[in-house]
Amino acid sequence: LVSLLDRYLFNQPCRPVRAASGVEGLELARELKPDVIVLDVMLPNLDGWETLQLLRNDPRTSHIPIIICSVFHDPELALSLGASLVLRKPIGRQEFLEALRLTGAL
Repeated sequence: LVSLLDRYLFNQPCRPVRAASGVEGLELARELKPDVIVLDVMLPNLDGWETLQLLRNDPRTSHIPIIICSVFHDPELALSLGASLVLRKPIGRQEFLEALRLTGAL
């Protein structure tokens, strides 16, 4: 997914940063304060739901829009935990770029 999203962002005014796990994603979010976070639910060690909750409960990251992008599609749960948007895999380029526009990242 990360490679695909990188291709979708070619020629767009943003710089994607990758995290291999929820723990790494939390650290990067706190350090970089990105415009948006695209989060999968299936992550090693700390799953996406736990990562989402930790991001939302941390004053350093609570304001960052979070897009859940996963094959595990439970929009009600994602939104109740604080996701800004929910996208179901597989995701197309236009759908992804529109989601970024809706969050203000593009």
